[in-house]
Amino acid sequence: MASEGDANSCVEDGEAPFGFEIRKRANHRHSPDQIQQLDAFFRDWKHPDERDREALSQKVGLTPNQIKYWFQNRRAQTKAHQEKLQLFKLKNENYKLKAANFALREACKKLVSAAQSQGVSQLALKEAILRKERLRSSDRS
Repeated sequence: MASEGDANSCVEDGEAPFGFEIRKRANHRHSPDQIQQLDAFFRDWKHPDERDREALSQKVGLTPNQIKYWFQNRRAQTKAHQEKLQLFKLKNENYKLKAANFALREACKKLVSAAQSQGVSQLALKEAILRKERLRSSDRS
């Protein structure tokens, strides 16, 4: 192991520089039965008060603090899941809008080239494009 004064020393086997000891908490996994009971309560009450946490802790076999943090974590997970769903829906809608926009641009290009080949005036061409756009927007409504 490197000396305490070495700036590049690393932490190994629970030892830290200057004689401090690192203590790592063990992860606690809840049993499937506990999770099932907590989930059932969560469906009805997202924010249990102190009395609810106390009663639930006795029923499930966890401390009120564990109950509090479990609910806090579950609310965060639920929010993240909802945000992912919303993002997916928005991306899908964006994709559809881009495809529609591309189709409209291509249709306009075809109109312009057809009009130019037939010698139609720019004003008549703009009116035709506007009419087509109005028809498309009225079909969506």
